[in-house]
Amino acid sequence: GDLHALAHSHSVPFSTDCTVDAECVLSQPLWLTGSPDAAMRAAATAIHRAPDGKFPLSLSNALSNACPVFYWSGHFETCHRYVEMLDAHVGRHGFLFRRPVVMFYRAALACAQSEVPSEGAISALEQSIAEFHAVHHLARLPYHLCVLAEFLAKRGRLADAETTIRAALERARATRERWCVPELMRVQATILNALGQTHEADKRLLESMSLAREIGALSWQLRTGNDLAQSWRSQARGRDAREILLRVHGRFLEGFGTRDLVTAACVLASPQGHESA
Repeated sequence: GDLHALAHSHSVPFSTDCTVDAECVLSQPLWLTGSPDAAMRAAATAIHRAPDGKFPLSLSNALSNACPVFYWSGHFETCHRYVEMLDAHVGRHGFLFRRPVVMFYRAALACAQSEVPSEGAISALEQSIAEFHAVHHLARLPYHLCVLAEFLAKRGRLADAETTIRAALERARATRERWCVPELMRVQATILNALGQTHEADKRLLESMSLAREIGALSWQLRTGNDLAQSWRSQARGRDAREILLRVHGRFLEGFGTRDLVTAACVLASPQGHESA
């Protein structure tokens, strides 16, 4: 009774709500395993259940976990709203260890919403990663480096992109962060393709899909499948592209308004997706 009262006391400035914390942490596995709508609902519910004045640390956790879920889903406006809420929350309560999350997703959104990311947005991404190092918040460093590598490649800075994605893969191996490795491999394939190494890129995409399937990361599998289908279509392998994408797309029961599922549906519906091998 005393411990329960303590955990919910207003006199404890950084107490947390266990239900909120569990729900916000659950949102990311839900997304990864192929339930993006459920993931976004869980993230939004966690934020709603953690009013700022009562459980500030839980709200900080909820907002920080929501940002990647909405970013991955391509719901950029909602992601931006939560980034700005987190920024205000950090300023209000002094949770400086969350500041790099704000910096990272603000910069990532700026990059994602431009056909060619600006040097300023890429510099902001690099600065956010330096801030993660400064506060020793390195748990998701491989993924953060992966995002940077992808936008460096889109900027045409292929040598920097290649160096960055290799560093991400090395870090992921060292820390055993397998959850994001399929995405790292997908981005590495994008860079290889830009360097003209199409065969190696396709091989890497197949490896990414295999690992995503092994670890149960259906959403990464779909994202990689989209890239592989696009590559095969450009090689007049429309039937193969359609078959490999259908196998993944058909496993989803929800999330059809999210970015990767919309992309897959467009590929499957296009005339080129029906051509013979």
